[in-house]
Amino acid sequence: MTGLLFLPLVMTMLLTTHRPSSCQGMHMILDTDIHNFYEHLVLKEIEKQGLDRTLPAHQLADLCCLALNQLPSHYIRHEVDMLYFTTEAERTEMEQKVIASLRRAYDQIQAVPAR
Repeated sequence: MTGLLFLPLVMTMLLTTHRPSSCQGMHMILDTDIHNFYEHLVLKEIEKQGLDRTLPAHQLADLCCLALNQLPSHYIRHEVDMLYFTTEAERTEMEQKVIASLRRAYDQIQAVPAR
């Protein structure tokens, strides 16, 4: 039980403690230099379906979380990498996974009573 309480404390310390970069003179910021490609696909599909115009902000945030949690991670540095390192069939499969995960996430949100 103590280990379970200790883990969040350690994670907080690791994430907030300033550490010099292991590469001299090079600084990488994970949330701007590297991202999960599925995030881009989910947001694009939400706009395509018009969900960003029909759902309130709190439901959109829930929708994104629920959909992304169903999808695998696929981290990239540049969008153009997807053109060179995936086939058309793989990109189509990724898009289909996004559509299916959004459908399930939307159904989950609609099943919850309105706030």
